[in-house]
Amino acid sequence: MASIVNFDLLPGYYRPQNLTDLRVTWNDESDKYEVAFYVNNLFDNRYIATPTDINEITAPSLDTPYVRPNEPRFLGAELTYRF
Repeated sequence: MASIVNFDLLPGYYRPQNLTDLRVTWNDESDKYEVAFYVNNLFDNRYIATPTDINEITAPSLDTPYVRPNEPRFLGAELTYRF
């Protein structure tokens, strides 16, 4: 007996996705050096990444869909030297 998954019950499935990224970059006067700091998903909002990231592979055995959430907050830095 196959289960039918009601995707309306998944929290946030039909919610708009508000993701904010931030990047700050500094270059020296000669443009040889560059330093950048960035944050992806600044406010750490969690969503199901896209509707295609929902899979019913586990629905018959576990009675639940498999979903892939979006990436959590990610911090990074970049150093660049041009020669």
